[in-house]
Amino acid sequence: VGIADPIDRLYELKKRMDALKGSTEAVIAFGILGAIGLSPAEIRKIVIDMLQAKATAVMTNVPGPREQRYLAGVPMRSVMFWVPQAGRLGLGISILSYAGEVRLGVATDAALVPDPERITDFFHDEFSDLMKLVETARTGESSRSPAADDGRCQAITKAGHRCKNKALPGSPYCHIHRQQIIM
Repeated sequence: VGIADPIDRLYELKKRMDALKGSTEAVIAFGILGAIGLSPAEIRKIVIDMLQAKATAVMTNVPGPREQRYLAGVPMRSVMFWVPQAGRLGLGISILSYAGEVRLGVATDAALVPDPERITDFFHDEFSDLMKLVETARTGESSRSPAADDGRCQAITKAGHRCKNKALPGSPYCHIHRQQIIM
């Protein structure tokens, strides 16, 4: 996204993904895709080819269950899904959280992306850097002044100021910033 700071970059990516998900464009596209699925194969192919020509990749993130789930009494160690790639899209990225972990799936056309491992390597590097920042923030919280325990949200706004909202019970964050914390 062209932003050097990893925290600012994460917030910007989340903002953009939320804007897309909450747009009327998403609802309309979902309706169109549903209608296309009911059309004859010849029409479906023409419309899908036309739509996919306007895109190069598809990416989605899905928050999964926070606690481990069971299937027939057996704990599920991990789960994964693959974002559907219609037409000739060359890249599909799936991000899924499950039981405190995050999974990344990359499906590519080898002719367009010959080394998809680089994408996952970059993701792991970025995620590791973000987790180090989280640990640094957690360590720093214990050495904060008593003002940190005044019942206010502990988040720092984009302007660099401490949030003025009241923290939620049992959380150091308010209702706004709790949603912005990934994982």
